[in-house]
Amino acid sequence: MRANEFVIENSGRGKIEVKPSPGKGNGLFATQLIKKGEKFIESPSIIMSDDDWQKVKNTEPSKLYGFVADDEHAVPFGPILFKFNNPKDKAAWASTEICKKHCPNGLSLSGFMFINDDQKSPNAEEDFPDNGSSVGMIALRDINPGEEITKKYNMQGNWTK
Repeated sequence: MRANEFVIENSGRGKIEVKPSPGKGNGLFATQLIKKGEKFIESPSIIMSDDDWQKVKNTEPSKLYGFVADDEHAVPFGPILFKFNNPKDKAAWASTEICKKHCPNGLSLSGFMFINDDQKSPNAEEDFPDNGSSVGMIALRDINPGEEITKKYNMQGNWTK
C-alpha cells in the first residue's frame, strides 16, 4: 500500500462496492447491473459545526474529501466504514458532536465519496434532491458489474426540490 492510500471496508450494500482502482487509489465499482437513469446512491449530507470542523480539518478523511457543500462543511454519511490509518484521526472524529450523533460505530461515508473523475465518458452524475440535504448518484447509461463508476467533476449535478 502506498503512503497516500487508505483502506475501506466494503459494506456489501447491494449494487456497489469500494475497491482499489488502478492508478487512482480506491474507487466505486458496480457489483450488479445498474440501469440507465437508476439512482444507486442516496445519502444524507449533514452540516458540520465550526467547532467540529476545527477538530477534524487536518485528519485523513478531511484531506481526502474536503467535505465542502457551498460555504459550509458537510459530511455525506452512508454505509461504507472508513478504516483509519492514524488513531489520532479516529479519536478526533469520535470527539465531534456530529459523529457522536450520526456515527457511533465509526465514520461511515456515502459511496459517493469514492467516485473517481472521468472527463471524457462518465457513467454517472450527481443528484442533489431537496436542494442538497442529501447527495446521490444517477447512472447516465447502463453500468455493468465490475465496471468502475465515474463522474465528471466539473459537471453541475441535478438539483431537485
